Amino acid sequence: GMRQLPPLIAPFRFAAVEHGLYRGAYPSLRSFRFLRRLRLRTIVSLIPDQEPSRDLQEFCAQERIRSIHFNVAKYDDGVTISAAQAAAVLSELINADNLPLYIHCRDGGNNTGLVVMCLRRLQYWALEPLFDEFCRYVKTGEISREESSFVESLRAEILVPPNIPTWLWQGVHIVSHPAARLRVAAPTASEVASKLSSESSTKIALDQSTQADASRRKQDGGSLSNALPRPAAPASGPPDNNVGAPAGSGEVVPELMSNAGIRSPEHEANKEKKERIAAPEDPNGAARDDSQKNESLFDRDRKWAESMHAFDALTSESVRQTGRVTAVPTGRISNQMAALLPVDYVQEYGDGEYEPRVSRSLSGLNLEGISPNSHVGRRFVSRR
Repeated sequence: GMRQLPPLIAPFRFAAVEHGLYRGAYPSLRSFRFLRRLRLRTIVSLIPDQEPSRDLQEFCAQERIRSIHFNVAKYDDGVTISAAQAAAVLSELINADNLPLYIHCRDGGNNTGLVVMCLRRLQYWALEPLFDEFCRYVKTGEISREESSFVESLRAEILVPPNIPTWLWQGVHIVSHPAARLRVAAPTASEVASKLSSESSTKIALDQSTQADASRRKQDGGSLSNALPRPAAPASGPPDNNVGAPAGSGEVVPELMSNAGIRSPEHEANKEKKERIAAPEDPNGAARDDSQKNESLFDRDRKWAESMHAFDALTSESVRQTGRVTAVPTGRISNQMAALLPVDYVQEYGDGEYEPRVSRSLSGLNLEGISPNSHVGRRFVSRR
């Protein structure tokens, strides 16, 4: 039959304080297997003994865990940990190089709870919620006046290590605190070298990723450029400078759009405005007739729809030449209009049959003969 594994037994009053920071009672032999799963780097002991038990020392040596011992008297209806000891323990807890870390006292209650309350003060917790958290892990379920005063009046200097976890001040060092005295430790030479090495490796990885993305975009753009025909530029002038390069497509789509003579309604409106400013004023001061203005807008939208169909025709030619449906990236016009291309190939049937549909991105343009999700008709692709 299947071999039954021994149970995982957590230490008494075990709990997670923050990511990589755990609290509880003195770990027993049967809880070592559970602690091994946490992949601890450090165990902090707040005990009255001169050193941890031999079993705990052997466990730390076997798992390569750093053991830090603070000689704290057993809790006896009063605070037994000093302010200096609490500050020294806090310096270990907020050192990211020590995490994951397990802190314990005899029963995981008062002494451990006092240190965790001081940590919560560093995290700008209000007094009421940190007192509630303390009471959940003590036998009486209450906090004494001495214990609350200890946390409120803690003024011992706390050494802040160079590397702090993100759950403390979002990983950013501060120089002053309303409830504690802080002293930021200067990084050692090895820590500086390690940080520079880490930043250098991260920069190299980002550069390699950026180069790979650029190469992939260039290849995708080159395949699309070779597949699509290049009509001659319109005689009206150079390509429209308002057409921006779409993300991930290189220079191919803007050039095709320019060669196809595509102009956005915004471009046409700007052109009309410039002509109106350059034209001499009407000596009679007569305003343009509303019917003529509506006719101009209607004509503009019709030209835009024809241009969109012209670009669709170029894409269809690519499909017939390559024997496959090519995904066309979304473009941008004048850095304001979110999308340009008229169709998204959203449905594909068997035997090379597919059905393009008008892109949802055309919603709101009110183009003549084009509406979002309208069917353009099935087309057939001869697959090679």
